[in-house]
Amino acid sequence: MALEPVAIASFPLQETDETGCPTDPLRQLIDPWIHHLGQIDGLAKPAQSGIVPDIHYISLTSGQVCRAATGEVAWVRMQQGIASWMGNPAFPLTAELGCFPLGDGMFLQAQDHLEFFIRPTTEVRHRKILIRGLAQLHRYVFSTLALIQTRDQRLSLKRFQQRQRLNQSVTETVVRTLTGVLDPDDLSQDIESPLLAAAGAVGKALGVAIHRRPPQKTPLAPKTP
Repeated sequence: MALEPVAIASFPLQETDETGCPTDPLRQLIDPWIHHLGQIDGLAKPAQSGIVPDIHYISLTSGQVCRAATGEVAWVRMQQGIASWMGNPAFPLTAELGCFPLGDGMFLQAQDHLEFFIRPTTEVRHRKILIRGLAQLHRYVFSTLALIQTRDQRLSLKRFQQRQRLNQSVTETVVRTLTGVLDPDDLSQDIESPLLAAAGAVGKALGVAIHRRPPQKTPLAPKTP
């Protein structure tokens, strides 16, 4: 659904030249889209600033972070070791995964000694590598969105339960306070209804005595003459 006037053009991923390199219009759309995915609210932030690579071959030790330069998309390919996307071990980056894109707001974290190649979109020469990397990125993004939604639902439920407990505590405190100001002569000692106790307190403040209504007597049946 468009929120403002928008023009849409279709560029199939299969639209490549003989070398397998994406055409310029398609490439111009890929990088902005990857950057857009990296701006989703709730994505993890690195605990450290991270290494911004300026060479094609990177080596990291366990715990180190690598991110793309601002405004650039970096396609990483693991050579040795395992990394985690956005620092989450549930989203591993391995040599078997192939090339994987990192855009603004995204990073990888080394799980052990890590060596990998890195290159821009312009150097991704084969469409299968491009398509597979984009597909894997979307799997990880959608899984992250599901985790964020589950987390938010749990937090909302927890806040709701806390409000319920607070409301119950306040109600009990108010009832005890109102009951405490009653004159024992005004109401019988075996009052069971908090509502009656509260009514008695209000009546006393208004100068009106509130008493428990006596039990109703069952009328006697008329005697047969």
